[in-house]
Amino acid sequence: PGLFRRDENAVVVRNSVWIALAPNLRGSLDAGWNSRTVDRSFSSAMATSIPLPTEIRQLQFDAAARLAWEPSRGWLQEASVGLIRGEEAHDVREREGEDALSVDEQRRQARRRSNQSQRVYVSLRSGIPIDDDTDLSTSVSSNLLRYDTPDTLNTDDRDELLLTGGLELARRWNRWFS
Repeated sequence: PGLFRRDENAVVVRNSVWIALAPNLRGSLDAGWNSRTVDRSFSSAMATSIPLPTEIRQLQFDAAARLAWEPSRGWLQEASVGLIRGEEAHDVREREGEDALSVDEQRRQARRRSNQSQRVYVSLRSGIPIDDDTDLSTSVSSNLLRYDTPDTLNTDDRDELLLTGGLELARRWNRWFS
């Protein structure tokens, strides 16, 4: 018997602007900032040892640039590149009457989960109308993730490269069903 409590606060700021570069060419710039705090705690009437309240702070910044070219009606070519940078910090809050040694140990364990990440991506998409009711599109993307945990006891650091591709054939059977 106990009560788990989770409070979350978030602030998000985003901005996007599309620019017509030519009659059939447009570009966009997007940027965003995101801050999130999560407070978790557990209370119990039992005299057993329970975890201290935990605070998780996340901060993220992202930016992207896109170009879209439509040389003829329905034939769309897009390219985008972007960056997402994030940081997450874990900590505990002391509770009155808690043993200092226990607080230090739980704080060390929480900070071990802190991390920093950075993702860079490039993607290309092409859509071509085959006829009035059928479209063919292809897409490819490349993502590079760098993930770092500053704590020397947490060896979850990694670099990942993800390559994806797709091919889609879409057919509109009539104006109500596609």
